[in-house]
Amino acid sequence: MDRLDTPILIVAVAGHEITCTASVYLRVLLNTAAGPVAIHEPVECLVINDDEPEFIMGQDLLKTLGIDIDRQLKQLVERDHDEEEDLLDHDDGMSLLRCRQMMIYEVPLRD
Repeated sequence: MDRLDTPILIVAVAGHEITCTASVYLRVLLNTAAGPVAIHEPVECLVINDDEPEFIMGQDLLKTLGIDIDRQLKQLVERDHDEEEDLLDHDDGMSLLRCRQMMIYEVPLRD
């Protein structure tokens, strides 16, 4: 375990602040629906002093795996918008909700 030169402040869910003062390099093996995925290079992980046993992956690690969360959320919103327009085009006199508010939060993925 290595001490960080400068502590890193992380803002978690509900504004909960976590200060990380150390990091460690780990070899990561993820169990996915498609089977296990091994990341060959050790990954620097921040050490969080917490009672939770989870490993929280950040966007940098996800992008290493070819997973771009921002792009996927954008595609999801665009798809929902297109489906909504299709519903409006086929309005048969029923009252449809024409505006939907969506809130997107960046949350860590947990297995």
